[in-house]
Amino acid sequence: MLQRQIKLFLGALLLVWGLISPLPAVSSPQDPQAEYDRCFKELQLCFKAHNTTTKTYAANLDICWREARQCPQICVDEYAARRSAGVSALDADPLHKGRSYEQSSCVPGMDEIKFPGRRLLPTDSRLYLTLEGPDKAKKAEAIVGVQPLDDNDHVAVTLANPARQAHYETDPLLLPLAAGRYFIFASPRGDYAGFRDLSFTFTLKKGESLRKTLKFR
Repeated sequence: MLQRQIKLFLGALLLVWGLISPLPAVSSPQDPQAEYDRCFKELQLCFKAHNTTTKTYAANLDICWREARQCPQICVDEYAARRSAGVSALDADPLHKGRSYEQSSCVPGMDEIKFPGRRLLPTDSRLYLTLEGPDKAKKAEAIVGVQPLDDNDHVAVTLANPARQAHYETDPLLLPLAAGRYFIFASPRGDYAGFRDLSFTFTLKKGESLRKTLKFR
């Protein structure tokens, strides 16, 4: 009898304790759009706090990404890796221009929102492209296009590995790509408009980083 009363007492005590001290909620996966918005807002507030202008924007990108606490770590790491590879601050920014020519996002889950039902191949290989001309005083500028190829070097654009296009303004231009074979061309603009297009084919292995320099003649 006494043992039964003790059990009832302990049960009631646990019930009361549960009411006043509920178990912590299990954290649910972050909403990709909300994560993107938080990161974007934090960067904007950082730019404002540092009185960012068009002249200081690039320099403040380094500061703001280094101070970022609301952005996914994978985005922070991507920015740092691109800067370490010599990519300019503007082209390295994975939330803005750094991803403008990639049909993917550094924020986990955003690809599924932007491209429902489509599974992109992982872009875990890198091409660093530099363009040069005969006159070092002139700025090399071009439209760069990249197309995936099959084993017979035929264009093999797919939803999972689409063609890409970028505006080359600073070097090196970083092109994150899936492992495979590609055709790339550079159509000159600006000071080198009128020069012939440059092109070549190349193969990227999984995780490989390839550096290539093309020269307008």
